[in-house]
Amino acid sequence: MRVRARPRPPGVTGRTCIIVDDVLTTGATLAEAARALRAAGAVVCGAVVVAATRPPAISDAGAPSPAMAGEKGRRVKK
Repeated sequence: MRVRARPRPPGVTGRTCIIVDDVLTTGATLAEAARALRAAGAVVCGAVVVAATRPPAISDAGAPSPAMAGEKGRRVKK
């Protein structure tokens, strides 16, 4: 990613920015957006996401899905 140059001020140099993303999966998009903004001189003070996913892991094979967060420890019989 890169910040597009504007033909006239104001740019992002010295400006405080908050990154907004729709879904957080690995964090790679947020990290790259922060890197690009900082490279352009912005001050990144945080990020906001609407939803987050939990990446699959081998150790989570038997864990309940995030949709069952209120059902802690319960398993659904098939």
